[in-house]
Amino acid sequence: GVLLESAIKDQEIGRYSLLAIEPFAVFKSKGTHSEFILNQEKHIYDTEPFEQLRKSVAALRLPSNPHYPPLVGGSVGFASYD
Repeated sequence: GVLLESAIKDQEIGRYSLLAIEPFAVFKSKGTHSEFILNQEKHIYDTEPFEQLRKSVAALRLPSNPHYPPLVGGSVGFASYD
């Protein structure tokens, strides 16, 4: 899991903390080969990874609601490389 704690001293955008646990999806890539694992089902692609990531995440997008905070659930991620 991960905890993202806002350090901004602003009433509008600095008042949220986010806790993420047990991912339901994982996106991995190396070169043009990428894997998108959603609910334990693996999808393999040989395209530009950032474009494929955009498409994969867009399919999961929830509609926004002006009565709720900016993020009430959805995708949170991080990138790493070696």
